[in-house]
Amino acid sequence: MRRALELAQATSGLAAPNPQVGCVIVRDAVIVGEGAHLYDNFDHAEIVALLEAGPQAAAPPPTSPSSPAATMAAPALAPTPSSMPASTAS
Repeated sequence: MRRALELAQATSGLAAPNPQVGCVIVRDAVIVGEGAHLYDNFDHAEIVALLEAGPQAAAPPPTSPSSPAATMAAPALAPTPSSMPASTAS
């Protein structure tokens, strides 16, 4: 986060009328891409960082041990009226 703030601060006066934005992409505790928005470049900080990171910015497959999808159970869904069996009135 500190690096993203540094990147944003470095664009002081260069991003107007847009806000100053810095973006850092980290993979396995290593910075693989970073960028800042410069008005004359047109690409926003996130795009610049993704382009710099290239394939290293891709999400791991869902079966990867580092993937949140592999370590989190799906939330239980409350039954909806249409999925509940019809009640019988006596």
